[in-house]
Amino acid sequence: MIRIEIQDFQSIASATLEVSGFAALVGRSNIGKSAVIRAVKAVLTNAQGVQDVRHGPTCARHLRGIKTCKCKAQVRIIGPGFDILWEKGDADNRYVVNGTVYEAVPKGTPDFLKPWFHPVKIGDKSMLLQVASQWDPLFLLDASGPAVADVLSDVAQLDRINVATRLVEKDRREALATVKVREKDLQVTRDALACYAGLDDTVLRVEDLTTSSTDLLSSQKSVKEVRRLLAAKQACDDTITYLEPVETMVFPARQPVLKAKQIWTYLVDKSSEFVSKEATVRKLEFVDSLVIPSDRHLTQAVHAAEGMLDWLAQLRTIKTVFTQLTGANQVTLPNATELQERAAQVDVVVPLVEQLVRLQLDVAAMGGEQAKLKREEDALHQELQAFKVCPLCDQPMEGFA
Repeated sequence: MIRIEIQDFQSIASATLEVSGFAALVGRSNIGKSAVIRAVKAVLTNAQGVQDVRHGPTCARHLRGIKTCKCKAQVRIIGPGFDILWEKGDADNRYVVNGTVYEAVPKGTPDFLKPWFHPVKIGDKSMLLQVASQWDPLFLLDASGPAVADVLSDVAQLDRINVATRLVEKDRREALATVKVREKDLQVTRDALACYAGLDDTVLRVEDLTTSSTDLLSSQKSVKEVRRLLAAKQACDDTITYLEPVETMVFPARQPVLKAKQIWTYLVDKSSEFVSKEATVRKLEFVDSLVIPSDRHLTQAVHAAEGMLDWLAQLRTIKTVFTQLTGANQVTLPNATELQERAAQVDVVVPLVEQLVRLQLDVAAMGGEQAKLKREEDALHQELQAFKVCPLCDQPMEGFA
């Protein structure tokens, strides 16, 4: 079965045919019979030119009057072992054979189509057997007798049969000669083997000895493995004997040990925290030696300095006014240096007082935290003393008193 698909070729917009064996196209005139034949021949001979391309109503040639367009004719032939697509147009000239693309193929039957469609030589010309035009005679009906004989002989491969017969006769003669030579060689070989009579028994004995040797080697490996296992067993027995005293050991109860472990972990954590806070307290010991002036004296000094600064600002304002009005910029302010020194001293004392107050608050907080840690430590000592003896080493707990 061969399937033929045609699109945009001459008068055919789209058509599909299925051909099985010898087939003839019949029907009234102007229905596209010749176009089908030309389409198949175009594929098999790679027809040149674009005169067979069908241009639809939307083609640029009709709409804008240009000489080239994107229209193209497509013919596809699908059969046993081949799938051939032929495309022809202004921008297309290609074959796609079983998935392989061939571009710019020259005129004539391409070589890649000859495995399925090969021209047959008849006299001085060649022709395709697969398709014939409307008015052409059927295959070989218009040829002479000698031409028909040559073609039939070529098609039926009669010459190959004669050649094969001659080659078979030659091979038969050569085979007979080879048989005679091989018969002589066989007799010579038989004579040579006569001296080896009784060798089969010896070979059997060798095979028996080889089997026995293999069994002995296997047994030797088994003995080594048994010895290794015995040594491993002795090692296990020694280990069990060494660990026998473990059965008489008395272990403390699980709950007291877990509770003691929790207490010990808590004490370790609190001890680390206490050491850290003790280091911080030691850093602040110098605070006790500081001499802090009374709040009343500091407040009076601050008020006095603020009053002096206000007075100094008023004097500067008055000086500026007098300078603008009367040019009294030569007036000297009384004791300006002393006032500035007192103001600088006040600026130094105020931050120290604020830092001292913060230190006093930190010391008070440290004292409360230290007292809290002391209470927690006493409570833990009381809990440990309730055990009387250590649950881990069975020693008295006097050291925690």
